[in-house]
Amino acid sequence: MPGGAQRAKALTLVLAAAIGCLAPAAVAQKETSHASLQWVRLPGSEACIGPQELARAVEARIGRAVFASAARAELAVEGHVAPSEEGFEATLSVSRADGSIVGTRHLGPVATCRELDEPLAVVIALLLDPDGPDPPPEQDPAPAAPTPASAPWQASAHGGVAVLVGPLPAPALAFELGLALGNVPSWELEATYMAAPWARGDRDELDGRFWLHAGSLALCRDFAGGERARMGGCVVGLAGMMWGEAEGRESPAQGFSTARAPLVTVGLRARGVWRLVGPLWVELSGDVAAHLVRPRFVYTALDESTLALTRRELWRALPVGLRGACRLRVVF
Repeated sequence: MPGGAQRAKALTLVLAAAIGCLAPAAVAQKETSHASLQWVRLPGSEACIGPQELARAVEARIGRAVFASAARAELAVEGHVAPSEEGFEATLSVSRADGSIVGTRHLGPVATCRELDEPLAVVIALLLDPDGPDPPPEQDPAPAAPTPASAPWQASAHGGVAVLVGPLPAPALAFELGLALGNVPSWELEATYMAAPWARGDRDELDGRFWLHAGSLALCRDFAGGERARMGGCVVGLAGMMWGEAEGRESPAQGFSTARAPLVTVGLRARGVWRLVGPLWVELSGDVAAHLVRPRFVYTALDESTLALTRRELWRALPVGLRGACRLRVVF
């Protein structure tokens, strides 16, 4: 039920009860200074206001202690609350010590039983102390806290250098360029082109040279940080092609001309980004990746003992690869 409708309904209930009870309550007040309270929550209304809470609310309105045991009280307030087809309803009955009924009042129905808390306390307070202070005026509810704005979408471009270990015969320097789009720091999708232009792979009588071109997609999320620094992680997939060539040291004809083999990896990345100035950020990251498709390069050699041609492996990528990178990132 909207707040305005609740206040209007509660105020209507309070006024109706107060007007009907004011006269007999005044008489009762002159004769007694103590009352007993018997308040019952019928099945289905266990979440409604309880007797102790109701007594405290009434005494807080009157400003003094008014309730006593039934043996000492000269006025008895009895009531109950119960569920109904339209919500919840409450009934109050006031009687003197001699058993004569001062009056009964009915409150409700209301959508939720806690909407009866205020009307019940006001009605009982008026019954017991009609000359007491007026109920406090209704106040507008505090404004709701603003809903946090969702993370803004942003695009960025990055470039940097990386060191690769595993796909090439020796640790190799690679260059990276890419773009990213996401609602940082929640999620970010990053596409990167990488090129490792040179790595040596010598074996026995061969001099080998290898290079790599690849593209990667990374889905990243930042888990900690603020406006100037963030830490997070990514799931990274990479696919590319490795080229190689080899030449015999004694016989240039031995070996192979340019050959190529695919590389496919899936891995995890840990990263940290720090703002340098304005839209310029620096990023440090490290990857560990499983090589699902491993490049393999073989060559044909002459076995001098048998004078037969044999195929020998010059290089095959390791099952697991490592990457460490430093990038500069510009946020648009």
